[in-house]
Parts: sequence; C-alpha cells; structure tokens
Amino acid sequence: FTHTNGSVTISISSLCNEHCTIDISDTGIGIPSTALGKLFSTEERYSTSGTKGEQGNGVGLLLTYEILARHRGSISIDSEIGKGTVVHLTLRHAFQNNAAILLVDDDPVVRLLHTNYLSRIFPSYKIVQAADGIEALKQAESVLPSLIVTDYSMPNMNGIQLIQELKKNPATSDIPIIAATGDSSNANHEALILSGARAVVLKPLVNSEFQTIAEKIFHEQQKEAVAVNDR
Repeated sequence: FTHTNGSVTISISSLCNEHCTIDISDTGIGIPSTALGKLFSTEERYSTSGTKGEQGNGVGLLLTYEILARHRGSISIDSEIGKGTVVHLTLRHAFQNNAAILLVDDDPVVRLLHTNYLSRIFPSYKIVQAADGIEALKQAESVLPSLIVTDYSMPNMNGIQLIQELKKNPATSDIPIIAATGDSSNANHEALILSGARAVVLKPLVNSEFQTIAEKIFHEQQKEAVAVNDR
C-alpha cells in the first residue's frame, strides 16, 4: 500500500551467474516488526488496511513463498512503519554449471562404487554423498540437486521415509528421486513409487536401467529450462 505520489521501485541484479535477485521497494505505510514473522506462516494470516481503507486477504505472500520455494528461490522482507517496505526475491538461473546428483546410501563401499559410476556416465554433474536420511535432508535443501538417488534399506530413516520428508518440503518436493534397492519384490517397489519416487532400480546401479531413466530426467529438465528462458 503506497500513498498517492509515492513510488514503487523494482531492481534486478545477478549474483555470480548463479542467482538473480529482485528487490521491490515502496514508500508505503510499512509493516510492523511484530507482523514480519507471520507473513509466510500457514497458521496465521496478516493483513492491514491500505491508504484508502483497502485490505488484502493475507495469503499473497504465502503463495509467493511457496511458488519461489518450488523453483528453489527465496523471499525476505525489510520494513519500517511510515517509511515503506522492501521485498527481496532470489531465484536460481535456469542453467547452472553446478548441477549435482545426491547419492544416499549407508554402505560406504556402495557409495564409493556408485559415485565412481555416476562420475563416469555424468561427468558434468557433481556427485554429493549422504550416509543416511537425516544427512540427505540437509544436503538436499542446501545443494538442491538435479536428481536424488537413494537406497531403500537404511537405519533411522529408510528410503520411503526419506522420500516422504523430501516431498513435504516445498524446496525439495520437485526434485526427482530414483530409489535403488536390493529387494526385487513388487510390493517394495510399489511402496517406493507411492511415496513419490520417480522410478525404482535394482542395485548396483551399473547393472540396472538407471542410466536410461536418469538421462530422460535430465533431458526433461533441460527442455524445461529452455522453455523458461524463452518466455
């Protein structure tokens, strides 16, 4: 909400050829500091009256947050009552040189075997390792890999539980996941697919159809990136 004769300014900059930042600032009424923590909450809605009594429904910023998270971006807000508000948006560029595959397996020998294999067939991708589900959740949100390859049978958090947690987080919910397992039973495979895995392959990866599936996923991602850049 900005007064008549006030201003709204949009500035765009690029950071290290990896991220784009968009700052939207106004000279409006501002937002109380006590309300800033509520703006992206699903539990509470915040809205205030504008310069002419108009009022929003309190969901716009929450929707913006969720959309940005799905595109691996972020949003933050600085505001001061009577002076205005600045909204900071950060987005990843469609093409990046730091594409990564997150490999999750509790067996260090298997991780080494699969890391060497992945590095050989996808040399342009960085291979990031995680030894369990807890570490994988942290790595997934930090690295935002192009693909996650996870074992099924792991202590503390198995593959199904890991996939379910990844799908709950807007920042990682769209990352494709391939589950790798030594169990050939259909029930096991169906459970992994129902949890959100894109595909299930038998271990070791070198003896499976893994490469064909992964190449298809990367091709789809490249087509989507081109479409975004052409808009």
